[in-house]
Amino acid sequence: MPPVSPNPSLSSNSASQNFKLWLQAKNYQPTTVKNYVADTNKYLRFVKNSNIFSPSTISAYITHLSGQNNAKRYLASLNKFCQFALDQNLTSQNIFKAAQKIQKRTSTQPTQPTQSTNIPHLLAQFKNHLIKQKRSLSTIRNYLNDLRQYITWIETQP
Repeated sequence: MPPVSPNPSLSSNSASQNFKLWLQAKNYQPTTVKNYVADTNKYLRFVKNSNIFSPSTISAYITHLSGQNNAKRYLASLNKFCQFALDQNLTSQNIFKAAQKIQKRTSTQPTQPTQSTNIPHLLAQFKNHLIKQKRSLSTIRNYLNDLRQYITWIETQP
């Protein structure tokens, strides 16, 4: 996979604004633009300080969305955001497709079924534990994000 060359000066906020302008220039309907931008902002909140144009980050987000309502819509919006990034030379490849390859590799690798199927359940239990411990919402979100990224990283290791 060729390396991704993100624009380090592009913040999440400017990425969202530029994406909106790109969609409008492509003559998407206002409702479509609104939905794509809202869905992309959901991804950008998930990413926080990580590289927004990293296939492994997108792969972690795909994993995060699995089983959620509207997951297909969020992924369609993220795919469009990745097309925007490629079109604007913010990346050197279609990072959504690269993330899907990571997903396919991790899903085809033999794993113990109890581990992969219990991860969302374990994360939910951990979240409930943190809530009972009266941790702040940002702490809970950060802990869960760190765990998801670590799990994704572990799954991509040979």
